Amino acid sequence: MSDALVHLSLLVLVPATVLNLFLLIRIIKILQIADLGLHVAGQTPLGKTLPAIRGETIATGEAVTHDTETGLACVVVFIAAACPKCKSKLPELERIDRAIETNGHALALWIVGVGTRRQLIHILKSNRLAHRTLIMPRTERKRLNPGDASPYYVFLNGEMVVEACNYLGDENWTAFVDQIGAGPDAGDVAA
Repeated sequence: MSDALVHLSLLVLVPATVLNLFLLIRIIKILQIADLGLHVAGQTPLGKTLPAIRGETIATGEAVTHDTETGLACVVVFIAAACPKCKSKLPELERIDRAIETNGHALALWIVGVGTRRQLIHILKSNRLAHRTLIMPRTERKRLNPGDASPYYVFLNGEMVVEACNYLGDENWTAFVDQIGAGPDAGDVAA
């Protein structure tokens, strides 16, 4: 093999190897944050007491505060406007909202939207969840959801203590949905 051919081969192989290494590192990072039923990186610690949840609804811009004064347990769900999986969860969240309202559960449901008000209204369309969907500053969101994951939930008891948190669809989430009667076979609970 001539020296020119060896140099040409090295010129092609070195950048290809660097690109391959870069892509491998990206894939590893993606797998670390994927919902594999493992501990979620940046997860809110269980047992941690959180301060009040503050935001404003996308429907009216009304300021909302949920704290120990309400005495209600609370489910906070995080969705992102640009997340297709989040959009696919909206019918389930509607069933949960209806079940809470219809069955008189002593529970608050808040959906924290990531995106602009306009983007969130667009994905919710005429959805009944607009009155439950809050926009809050990133620093507020990060207190509740340090990993900025979505679709993600945090269960808080009446004292604002974190009882469970993870991606929607895990075993705690599924048990919750079944407990309040909002499973897929619940259909439209008294609209």
